Amino acid sequence: MSLLREFFQIYRESIKNFDEANPIESRKKATLGVGDVFVVRTTHLPIYGVIVQKEGDKIRFIYLTTFLPLASVEAVGLKVNDLFDEVRMTHLSFETDSRVLDPFALRLGSVKDLQMLIDNSERLRKIKYGQLHREFFEMEKNRVELILKLIQEHDKIVLVNPNVVRKLEELSMSVAVAATEKKTHRIDCVLICEEELGWRLYFSEDCEGKFGRIFLMDEIVFEGTFRSGVLLRGLKRFPRVVDWVKVELSQ
Repeated sequence: MSLLREFFQIYRESIKNFDEANPIESRKKATLGVGDVFVVRTTHLPIYGVIVQKEGDKIRFIYLTTFLPLASVEAVGLKVNDLFDEVRMTHLSFETDSRVLDPFALRLGSVKDLQMLIDNSERLRKIKYGQLHREFFEMEKNRVELILKLIQEHDKIVLVNPNVVRKLEELSMSVAVAATEKKTHRIDCVLICEEELGWRLYFSEDCEGKFGRIFLMDEIVFEGTFRSGVLLRGLKRFPRVVDWVKVELSQ
């Protein structure tokens, strides 16, 4: 196995279960501007970027990778005073709304020569990458897109109690649980849709707007007013988990 492929295997292992990561709101609220380097902390690995364009509330940033061995040899490196000492430029850029990103972004400082970084990213974009690097950057792209989607959904996200996850892990190890291709399940007055981000809950007219509880493995995973669009996170790797769901509507 080549050294590069060994690095790729290490990378794949390091991002294992990243699809269950969740963004963490920053305690230091930032208003990001052009040239700012920022980090979005998550329950897994952080996401870094540099703002290269801002028009009103719309911003564009270039993603900065933390996995240096798989970055292009032509990528410019930046020193950051954070969980990682250095990040590298990529050709990946993303657009989002600053009003959505700012509450989750921690500003780390500003770059002195932004145009040099923009030029470097454009140069990286023109490189004809091999299959391994294409897979690496596709996975990096997917990680950033996931966090951006979750940031937009943050007011609807409900994190499942770790006790529930532990019970499900124990159950999955002791019982053979068959997977199912069915993506939509109805439990009492709740329609549960398995989406990329998690379980999306939709409530019937009888439940919408009323107070209730949703139980999983006899543990409360949601308690409050039933509003369609609630997103349960942390259950993706457990097949047929809906078999242990119970809905209770308060009288």
